[in-house]
Amino acid sequence: ANRIRILVDRMTGVSEFQPNNSLGKNYKKFADAVMGFETTTKIAGGQATLANAFQAMYSILPGAGYWNSTRGLASLLDKEFRNNLPTMHKEAVAEVLGEATSTSFWRKMAEKSAKWSGFTNINKFNNLWASSTAYHAIQDFTKIIDTNPNSITGRRAKARMKNLFEIDYKSGMGLSEDKLALAVAKFAKKTQLHVDLLNEPIAFSNPKLRPFIMFKRFAFKQPALLTKNIKDELFMRDEKGKYIGSPMILFRVATGGMVASSAYQYAKGNLTELLSGKKYEPKEDEGMKNFIENMAAGDIDRAIDSFSELSRSVDTFGFNSISVRRAAYKASPILGTKAKHLARRFIATEAQKRSAQASSKGRRRKEVHELLIAGNSSL
Repeated sequence: ANRIRILVDRMTGVSEFQPNNSLGKNYKKFADAVMGFETTTKIAGGQATLANAFQAMYSILPGAGYWNSTRGLASLLDKEFRNNLPTMHKEAVAEVLGEATSTSFWRKMAEKSAKWSGFTNINKFNNLWASSTAYHAIQDFTKIIDTNPNSITGRRAKARMKNLFEIDYKSGMGLSEDKLALAVAKFAKKTQLHVDLLNEPIAFSNPKLRPFIMFKRFAFKQPALLTKNIKDELFMRDEKGKYIGSPMILFRVATGGMVASSAYQYAKGNLTELLSGKKYEPKEDEGMKNFIENMAAGDIDRAIDSFSELSRSVDTFGFNSISVRRAAYKASPILGTKAKHLARRFIATEAQKRSAQASSKGRRRKEVHELLIAGNSSL
């Protein structure tokens, strides 16, 4: 009973605000401020919103397939269908910070930034899409199983019902509305990477560690979900143990990833050019890894670099606007990628701009040399 209480407290975030816990009053204030600040800067000031807009191509489409995902998306145009759809949505800020209420400045800023940046609405839409897709997939699979339970299509449908929706469906058994609603909600929770304490390391919800690993859950759950979907379909077996797997999951993963990554890079490029005033040149196909940004540890390093830069600049130029600008530019990535681009355009000194340009040219020369060494002359 005590373990269950601890799990529930950690899931909701209540344990961070209990007066009798072992964290201490000052640490709780520090943790609350850090998590609120990181959520604010990584959502409104980073690229998380853009990546979240294309997340369905990695989480929904590979498992449920093109047909059901497309039908699920199209059905959302019907207002009556949306209103009657059994779905489960959790606010992005509550998901990351816990549901326990807090009146702290950064908690309020995190909630506002999620709404202002569009992250909250995109999150709601993704949940609706996942729920709608699950609804159509379950209806489709049950129809196939009821019609041709012993065919290869019927056996695959039965196996996919169990793998995707945790339903052990038998031909002709029917499906109650409650069971359908539960399966739809579970699929939405799983594909949207919501907190699931029974299927993730308990350290992710440890109040003492939470400020430093709060975004690491996504780094763990996204590849874990993708790996499970591939394994379940590629090595699928029926009730008798006969192999009925399909390699189509690999094609869906590849095409979904390609579309999402291309769309993400296009949107990111336009936003970067708007903020920085310079042409965006992607160095690599970054895809969803941009959704998982380093938080506290990296920001602490940047803060230290900023203070070091301020100290060096004051020694060289004296305490004036140049020293402050140089230090502010160094610290700008703490506030997110958008802030970094704006700082490069409006705050960085001419010397820092030249240095950044020289570094960029150096990386490009290195890439060219590596291509030439590999025998690729088509640059």
